[in-house]
Parts: sequence; C-alpha cells; structure tokens
Amino acid sequence: MSGVAPLIVSKALRSPEAHVNIPSFHILREPNLCKISRRITELFEVREEEIQKIYRLIVEKAVRKLLIVKSEKIIEAFNEGYPIFVLYITPLLSSFSIPRLYALRLEDTLKLLDELIELERKFYELYMKLLKKRCTRAGIPIEDLEYAIAQLFDYDLWLIEKARELGLEKFLILLMERAHEEALSMYNYLLALLYVTVAINAALFDIVAYSKENLKILIEWAKHYASELDAYVDTVNLLITDEYYEAIEEYLKKEKKRGCKNARP
Repeated sequence: MSGVAPLIVSKALRSPEAHVNIPSFHILREPNLCKISRRITELFEVREEEIQKIYRLIVEKAVRKLLIVKSEKIIEAFNEGYPIFVLYITPLLSSFSIPRLYALRLEDTLKLLDELIELERKFYELYMKLLKKRCTRAGIPIEDLEYAIAQLFDYDLWLIEKARELGLEKFLILLMERAHEEALSMYNYLLALLYVTVAINAALFDIVAYSKENLKILIEWAKHYASELDAYVDTVNLLITDEYYEAIEEYLKKEKKRGCKNARP
C-alpha cells in the first residue's frame, strides 16, 4: 500500500501560478517563525485571521479523514479530499502570489523579492529544526521528510528567482508558450505534495489524531510527489531557458528530418 501514490487529476486545477509558500500557522508558537510569518503576510497584505480560517477548513474537510481512515481506504480518502483541498488552497495561494506582490508594490518589487528569498531560507532552517524534534518524538526518521519539504521551498525559490531574472510578464509568457503542459503537471504535483505535507504536519504537530500507518504512507507519497515535482521543475527550467530551448528545438528538427528520410520508399 505505502508504495502506491494516488493519481492526481490535472483537470481539477487552474493554470500554474507564481507564489510563495504559506506558513502553517499551527507551528508558529516559535517566536522567530512567527516573526518571519508576520513579515510575509505583511508584504502581501493578507490578514492572518483569514488564513487561519481557511487552514481550519482544510484540516476539517480534507485532512482529518486522511489521517484516521483505515489504511486500505487511504487512497479513496485522498481522492475524496484532494479536490476539496484544491478548492480552498488555490485562492489562498493566489493571496501569496508574485503577481499580487507586483500589483501591490510595483516600484519595490525587486527589492522585496530579494527579501522574500531570505525570509524563506530562514523559515526553512528554523522549521526543519522544529520538524526534526517532532519526527524524533514520533519515531519518524527526519531523512524521510527532509527531501519532500526541501522541494517545496526549492520550488518557491526557483519561482522567485525566475521572476526576478526574467521579469514576471516574460516569465509567465515563456511558461505558456514553451512549457504549458509541463507547467500544469508541475503545479499538479506541487498541490499533491502540499496536500500530503499539510496532513503530515497536522499529525506531527498534534493538530489531529492520526494512525501511524497512515502517516508512514503519506510520507512515502510525499517523497514520490517531491521527486516528480523536482523533475518537472528541471524540465520547465530547460524549456524557458533560451540556449537550452534552442538546442532542444534544433535537435527535434534534426530528428524530424531524419524520420522523414527513413520514411521514404
């Protein structure tokens, strides 16, 4: 069971968005994490109360059952909960999107993107220290989660750096023109990884009761979705980088010509 991750249906998703990670509010009792989180919400002009309400809805409607259902029913629970998770998480992600930051603070955007990179890196370091303690208490090796969590933050940093390097509009145009399907698949795996990560956090930080067997399964799924996300980020990055894209186009043209020659009688 633990080796089989559910398929995720891309038709349930909107187009990929450039956003930054949303801090999980249940881990923000730690003062330094709280300080970083408040600065992020301040930059995007988002009220913490609104995020907390949406987080509670996600936990009650999409996460709780995933953690307590019998393990043989966990794929069914995932397939039921995933569209609900997407329904609530999508507008929340939009509240922390880079386009929103551009609209709110256009003149200061480049400076603020640099600040966001530093905030995310600091948050990641502090969060991983806290997560390691929780994993030790639950008897879960931190190594099983470290890669999956790192991919969420790496995805965010990649988005921010690309928006800063190319400019937001050019970045989004390149995504649509050169890597639309790949970007959709990338975003699909991001949401699946976010879903299982929110569930794992809710278990490890004592937000909801959980089955340890289910937790182990979700961690396996997190590693799988993180691996897929990692691969798609690499692919999309190649397609929106001019020199690589031109090389790929040239290779495909040569292969097409070779195929035409071989097809001649």
